Amino acid sequence: MVRAFRIALRTGHIAAVAMVLGAAVYGGDSGIWAAVLILTGLGIVLTDLDKYGASWFLRLHGAATVVKIAVVGLGVFWPDYLVPSLFFALVIGAVVSHAPGRVRGYRLGRSRVRATTANRVDGEDRGT
Repeated sequence: MVRAFRIALRTGHIAAVAMVLGAAVYGGDSGIWAAVLILTGLGIVLTDLDKYGASWFLRLHGAATVVKIAVVGLGVFWPDYLVPSLFFALVIGAVVSHAPGRVRGYRLGRSRVRATTANRVDGEDRGT
């Protein structure tokens, strides 16, 4: 059930991104789709935080989300850059979401990719 909910959130988010980007490109009104984009994005962040805890911010997929929010924020404050910022955020999301799991879960500041189960004690890295 949780997996289905996460898939529904991501699907809704992708649809909302398409509609908001299309509206920006063609000078239309994004209408309710901007709200859907924000709400589904918030839902994704909350489910990821529930799954990974605060360490999500230090993983590549969490850090990429923070960067996407910042990039889109620039476009909101400087409307001339809205289309490029939305497009760049879309590209970041596509690249990170299609990267192998060991890349998406890469912990920033570490010299290696995610620890294996053998290197963990009670869910924490041993530092090897």
